[in-house]
Amino acid sequence: MSYETVAIRSHGWQAQIAPTYGANPVSLQYHGQDILVPWSEDIRDPFLCGAPLLLPANRTAGGKFVFGGKEYTLPVNDGFRCANLHGDLYHQTFRVTERQEDQLTLCYENAGDIFPFPFRIRVTYQVGQRGFLSAYTIENPSEDPMPLSFGLHTTFREPDWFSVPLDSCQEKDSRHIPTGRYIPLNAQEQLYRTGSKSCGMAISGFYRSAGNTAYIGKDIRYQVTGFDHWILYNGGGSGGYLCVEPQLGSVNSLNDRNHCPLIPGKGSVHLETLIARKRLAEHREWCRKIQGRR
Repeated sequence: MSYETVAIRSHGWQAQIAPTYGANPVSLQYHGQDILVPWSEDIRDPFLCGAPLLLPANRTAGGKFVFGGKEYTLPVNDGFRCANLHGDLYHQTFRVTERQEDQLTLCYENAGDIFPFPFRIRVTYQVGQRGFLSAYTIENPSEDPMPLSFGLHTTFREPDWFSVPLDSCQEKDSRHIPTGRYIPLNAQEQLYRTGSKSCGMAISGFYRSAGNTAYIGKDIRYQVTGFDHWILYNGGGSGGYLCVEPQLGSVNSLNDRNHCPLIPGKGSVHLETLIARKRLAEHREWCRKIQGRR
């Protein structure tokens, strides 16, 4: 597969955005160093490069959910054949609406083709002194409320160490479908909060968020706004990547009547992420914590 990209660059940052592939930032570099896993012909999993946009995010059990007394269906496409996985937004064609040297805005409108509710999503990417800023606005043009599950499959180059602010773990069954319970973090997951290696250990879990800032290796701060869950995944610990995925709504949230995020009629939701270099004082404090746990 090949596609055209649009480059934005400023202050040592450069991103390549693919409008015809879900507006995915398929390459992000700082002074020539890859921050995210870049797209290449060798990648077979479409979610393991850049930061694909997911709607609905992760798994929807059975590819079915009920909203407003009506049942809706989505394609069953995961490896276990028991759920819809990640939706279809990630490979749709977005329209470029504004382009500058350091900024790009793209839009996509769904009339019911990839999700049984109309929505409009506007994405703005900007690079500059702060880092790589991504802003997402999802609009509901209908008079009726819309259920929402949205996430980013952000795929970082595997770091030596990382930390992510996790609260409790969303319990799942053998097919990675949530049971409906949240359980305490186990000993390994406790380390994810304070500093853990990734390489050589399998990481795969769904978590309620306890904060908005993750640290990826010695250099990168990943700050998010508007998300309430984190998903972690590294393909068994030998793939050379670590997915740190902010998500709005829990996994299978479309089937959680009490906690599914909603966009009111004629309303919208705005979310942001920032990939930035650590500040010096911030880096020193993080290193001190990590070294104390080795």
